[in-house]
Amino acid sequence: MSSPDAQPIDTPSNHGPIVGVMTWFLLAATVCAVIARVLTKLAISRRFSSDDFLIFAALGLSIGQGATVTLQIANGLGRHADTLSASQLEKFYKFDYVSNLLFILNLCFAKISILQMLRTITPVKMHVRMVLGVGIFVLIWSFASEFAAAFQCSIPGTWQVTGKTCIDRMGFWSSYAALNLVTEAALLALPLIIVWKIKTQRKKKAVIFLCFASRIV
Repeated sequence: MSSPDAQPIDTPSNHGPIVGVMTWFLLAATVCAVIARVLTKLAISRRFSSDDFLIFAALGLSIGQGATVTLQIANGLGRHADTLSASQLEKFYKFDYVSNLLFILNLCFAKISILQMLRTITPVKMHVRMVLGVGIFVLIWSFASEFAAAFQCSIPGTWQVTGKTCIDRMGFWSSYAALNLVTEAALLALPLIIVWKIKTQRKKKAVIFLCFASRIV
């Protein structure tokens, strides 16, 4: 029997707790995925390389983003804006701003890590050029997105999205999401193309495929 003082995890007026639970659940899944990726990589090559350090950097950014979401929840995420104080709103906007910047960097490091891993396993020059082409696109797209998110509104106080001149944030994030899908499609296609041409045992090919299969989920 639950305690009479127990509070529901989600209420019509406050969805913050459920957001927090889902955030840290997904972060825990991310940590497990990174550990599985690194262990699989070590089983194949038995050494760390640059792509491993890049994925660790992405994980660190992901943890940082999770922390900022937790701080957003403490300052009103999941609640109606009219129930928040001016101080809470200002903190919420600041943490949302930082969270978005970390999110863009996180995806950039994760994608570049995968591309670097692909570059090291293929001896085919055409494949290397394909990987480099996608990598250059990801870097330019990420830099432009980070710049746009950093200066989304007029300075000073670029985190303040109300009562100021700002970019079309809905249009920006919709465009970002669309290009993210394009790069994800490329990151799914490239391993299939590269691993198919590798002359190795089917078992090793299957292991390599498993390193990238999690992106489908």
